[in-house]
Amino acid sequence: MNDHPAPRTAEVEATATIGQVISDLVRVVERLPVAGEQAGELASILEHLGDEIAEAAAMLRGDPEARPGMARARVSPSPAGGDGGCRRR
Repeated sequence: MNDHPAPRTAEVEATATIGQVISDLVRVVERLPVAGEQAGELASILEHLGDEIAEAAAMLRGDPEARPGMARARVSPSPAGGDGGCRRR
């Protein structure tokens, strides 16, 4: 009997990444509109989410360099409040 779960496929990883991006986008939208000093922070989060979407696309294409979580390891939005909108992973 094999107690190890089956490895996740690129399609499963891409789907999980996109689902997280959608959740993060909802958090960004909930913070809108923002004051001028917060605009740069939200812009950075959106750029980061764009990187994650590009990663998901690369995974679906079968790019061997695409690894899930590479963009997420940098910065991602957190729920409203807390640490100012970003958390490092």
